[in-house]
Amino acid sequence: MVAPSRDLSSQTADEPPRRHPRARGGYSRGRHHSPHRVRDLVRSAVLEGWYSSEDQLIEDVLIHTHAASRNAVRNALQQLLTEGIVTRSPRRGTFPSWDGTRIHLVDIHSLDRDAERGGRVITRGLVPATPFLQDRLGTEDASLRIVESVFELRGEPIGIRTAYFSSRFDIEAATDSEPRPNTLAGVIAGIFSCELGYVTTEISAGLVDDRTAQVLKMERGSPVLRREQLVRDDVGQPVEILFDCFRADRATFMLSDFGSPGAWPGHLDDVVPASGRDEGSVP
Repeated sequence: MVAPSRDLSSQTADEPPRRHPRARGGYSRGRHHSPHRVRDLVRSAVLEGWYSSEDQLIEDVLIHTHAASRNAVRNALQQLLTEGIVTRSPRRGTFPSWDGTRIHLVDIHSLDRDAERGGRVITRGLVPATPFLQDRLGTEDASLRIVESVFELRGEPIGIRTAYFSSRFDIEAATDSEPRPNTLAGVIAGIFSCELGYVTTEISAGLVDDRTAQVLKMERGSPVLRREQLVRDDVGQPVEILFDCFRADRATFMLSDFGSPGAWPGHLDDVVPASGRDEGSVP
């Protein structure tokens, strides 16, 4: 990720060590004692590029920079080490090691300009249309098309997507065409020959299963981020339902273009429970 690095933690050998107020007989009132607060601040600084991979994360400096207690900083760094945000080496210290990407919360493109992202189809075919899928997609088809794709970052898998949609669409021709679109709107136009309308997105966290762990090259039971989406066209007709699973140590979701609630079709006032939904209405 290309971002201006702002040195918030490193110090030169010529500088005197920065000391915690209590080391001078002071007290820590008003400082962050919660490890999760410090973890959030340091993690955000790493992802935003405020800390570069060359900036050593020194406990005493972080205490000063983030107005935190020593225990909070120490525990925060341990959390970030477990999450793969930082790395620790004997005789070298702790350094940022984030090697992931920020993905648009709703779309499929990366928000990091230098991220070398790609994808490949690993499974496609027909599956029975279960009552649940028929209800979500508003179809009476006996079978649906399924396409599984792997998201890659710099040649390494970071996520997997399972898509279900009507069998009447010619996915063979669409997925084999070049160049492949890197936006959801491009995919909808290329496969379904319509304009993207409304997308319902739900984010959750979970643990990876055995098969997905093999595809994503991670240990069984590792944390993952899940994203479920129902995609509608510009007239409100459901066209596909998507299930994404991303490595929690390589991907994070971000929405940077959220306007006023009234200008966004997915604001909370428009969310209607399924049991009370008017099937003839468009959210």
